[in-house]
Amino acid sequence: MIEDTIDLQALVEVDNPYPYFDVVRDLGPLVWSQTWNMWLVAGHEDAQALLKDPGLCRSFSDRKPLDTWETFNWLNNKAMLDLEAPDHTRLRRALTPAFKPGAIRSLHDQVHALSVEIVDRLVVKLNESEEVDLIAEFTTLLPVWVICSILGVPDEERHQIRIWSEQMVKMYEVHLTPEEILVGQMASQSLADFFGDLARSRRSTPQDDLISRLVDMEETFVDDRELIANIVLLLNGGTGALINGLGTGLTQMLQQPQIWQDFCLNHDTITATTVEEIFRFDAPLQLFERVAIDDVDYRGHQVKRGEKVGLLLGAANRDPRKFLHPNDFNMRRSPNPHLSFSGGNHFCLGAPLARLEAQEALPVLARALPQLTLAAEPQRTPGLMVRGYERILVSRA
Repeated sequence: MIEDTIDLQALVEVDNPYPYFDVVRDLGPLVWSQTWNMWLVAGHEDAQALLKDPGLCRSFSDRKPLDTWETFNWLNNKAMLDLEAPDHTRLRRALTPAFKPGAIRSLHDQVHALSVEIVDRLVVKLNESEEVDLIAEFTTLLPVWVICSILGVPDEERHQIRIWSEQMVKMYEVHLTPEEILVGQMASQSLADFFGDLARSRRSTPQDDLISRLVDMEETFVDDRELIANIVLLLNGGTGALINGLGTGLTQMLQQPQIWQDFCLNHDTITATTVEEIFRFDAPLQLFERVAIDDVDYRGHQVKRGEKVGLLLGAANRDPRKFLHPNDFNMRRSPNPHLSFSGGNHFCLGAPLARLEAQEALPVLARALPQLTLAAEPQRTPGLMVRGYERILVSRA
């Protein structure tokens, strides 16, 4: 058994974990981490293969004590992300129609109009103030507005919903303070209560939104908790990845102004490949866990039943055996088989929506603000599992 020789705590604290990931990758296809009590996988080919391995599954372990973690626990163990067939199949079949190509294409005009509205507001704020936070005024607004519109969340509730979502998602990090845990538990309860009330309202007064359609599918969901858990999953998944992806991508582009200028001049032809490179270069979700449901033999290593496998998606996306000059941000990279949307049966259902939003928003921003520049050093969101920024101050050059 090969054990890691790196300080995993440092991965939570450093701005750039990728040199550490290189060490893991060089140690072998699977590396046992005593610190995290799981196998780590940093190679692209290995991560891709294990994402599809039927011997590994998603499995959520209840947090304890059960009484204080009750809501957080059922929001996870009843959501399709942490389920396998046949439950995963049943739930994914119910949610898929909202994210099929035709449904996504029908959102194009709405997403474009929202992008224009948001960028227009950003321009006004930059006219009024020397510095504006790009996270608060750009990257957060579009995905929150879009997913809330799809679900049927009232406009006035968008901001609070996003705050609760952030606080809940933080619970997936490795190290948390007692205060962060309490806040996350309360946010989980608030989300469950909010969407429970909204689902009941839609039962009595249906509207043209996804929650109304889901509550009408009584034969699909075992109970209201399962319904609510999957609505919360759509909210969390439909916001965080794009917020963090756009934030890290724009930071990379603005830290090297020639890249931003290149995009502004050529976005008509390179937007699609730029968006894929944004998701590859600094994956919004760095670690995807699987659990062995039986003993699994992989390339000379045996993963015993019940052991965890941590697929380091960000590391896989920087594998030099798969990507030429992996540490370079290349807006014209093609092909770009990154794993940021996972793989196998759990490939991200909302990936087409995230791509549409990014492909609409970035050119609108480039046309309106080619002179955009960083006004201060961006502030990273603490943690490893979710990679993003909590504050990016920008100004006009």
